[in-house]
Amino acid sequence: MTIRRRILVYFKASFFPALFLFPQGLFVNSQILPDSPVEGVRLTMFSDEGFKLWFLRGQSATYLEDGSVKMSDLDLEVFQESESPTREMHILGSNAIYKSDDRMVSGDGGVFVNGGYYVVEGDSWDYFQENKTIKVTSNVKVLIDYEIPPFLK
Repeated sequence: MTIRRRILVYFKASFFPALFLFPQGLFVNSQILPDSPVEGVRLTMFSDEGFKLWFLRGQSATYLEDGSVKMSDLDLEVFQESESPTREMHILGSNAIYKSDDRMVSGDGGVFVNGGYYVVEGDSWDYFQENKTIKVTSNVKVLIDYEIPPFLK
């Protein structure tokens, strides 16, 4: 028997028993199943230039069949597009749905928005990443804390 044939026989003899001993290693299911909750969700969104756009956290999340993600205890920080990330808006929501295709987050539970010089509270809301706007449409309360410089003396 030649050396090449001995190596081939040795390889076959050592490889095939491994297939029978470890079959679970061959079939790996890496799909995310609908209605499967995931705990401690974190998602960071970046611009094409590499700037941090937002940081989304949730207590738990469930992947839905339409491709969206249902989240509880949403914590979303929105940043200015710059090299040093400056927080532009902070959104806290009890329940939310994240739609990655539309780049939006919406919810029908309570929401609290802190935008630096304003605070908004309400129930039904939508946040659009495209133009960084939030629309609160139910039980809206707004507090504006902005000082206008005196222009009349």
